[in-house]
Amino acid sequence: MTRTLILSETVNNNTVTAIRQMSLILGPCKWNSLSDCKKETVDKYDYIIIGGDSVEPCLIRLNSFVTANKSWLSTKLAAFFVVGDDTASAGAALETWNHSLDGHASHLEVIPGGANGVEPALLVESAMRLRAVKSRNIKTMPRAELKKRIEDILKSELYLILCTGAGTRVRGTTIGYTYHDGRVYAFCEGSEKYANLLLNPSVSLALYTMPEKAGLQISGTAVICYPGTPEYADMCRQLKRDHQRYLNLPFHLNGIIITLHKAEYYLARLRDQGYETKQVFYF
Repeated sequence: MTRTLILSETVNNNTVTAIRQMSLILGPCKWNSLSDCKKETVDKYDYIIIGGDSVEPCLIRLNSFVTANKSWLSTKLAAFFVVGDDTASAGAALETWNHSLDGHASHLEVIPGGANGVEPALLVESAMRLRAVKSRNIKTMPRAELKKRIEDILKSELYLILCTGAGTRVRGTTIGYTYHDGRVYAFCEGSEKYANLLLNPSVSLALYTMPEKAGLQISGTAVICYPGTPEYADMCRQLKRDHQRYLNLPFHLNGIIITLHKAEYYLARLRDQGYETKQVFYF
C-alpha cells in the first residue's frame, strides 16, 4: 500500500495532537517534524503531506522547506495543509507553497482550528480528503479481473463477519451466507444485530482467506426479510431452502438481504504485479 509521510512545523500542542490523529486515517503512515526530515527517510515514502500551524514563523519555515526541497518533492505525490482559524490566510499560504512547487501539489487542505484544537469531525473529513488523494496515483487492476477475484471469494467462503452499528452500539457477528449477483443473503435468528439494523441499514462485511491471505472489506445496505412475507418465500426459493421447514421452526429464522456497494480487496502479492496492494471495486 502507498506509504505516507507527514512533515510538519508546529508551535501548538493541539495541532500536534491533530496530526497524530490524522496519521491514523492515512493508511501506512508516519509523521515527523521538518527538522527530523532526512533524504534517506523520504525515499521510503510515495506520498508526502506537508503542513502545520498558520502562525507566521511556521508558514515561513514551511515555505522555505518546500522551496529548498523542490527537486525531490516534485517526484512525489504531494499535498499541503494548514491548521488555523483564519481560513483566508491559510489558503493563501497553501497557494504560495504550491506556486513554489510549480503547482505540483495534488491537494491543498485548510483545517479549521486554533488554540482550542481541531473539532474531531472536521479533522476526520480533512484526513479522508487527504487519504483520497492516494487513489489518483495508483495502478488499478482491470475492472473485470478485480470483480472476478472478489466474487470468487464471496462464492467460495461459507462465513463472513457482519458489522452493524447504531449510535454507540456496535456489533460484529459471524454469519453463514450466500452470494449472488451483487447481493449477500443470510438467514439469522433474532439477535442484537437487528436492533442496529432497524435504526441503521448501513453495514460492513469482512472476509479473510487462507492460505492466500486475501482480505475483503465491503460496505452495503441491508433490508430485513420477515418470515411469512412473499419476499421471504422468494428468498427461500432463490436459495433453494425449504420454506415450509423454516416457517415450522420454534423460532423465527429471519432473512437479511444486503445490497453491496463498495469492496476493498487486499492482497500483498499484488505488488509483485505492479499493482497497489489494495484495490477498490464499486458494484
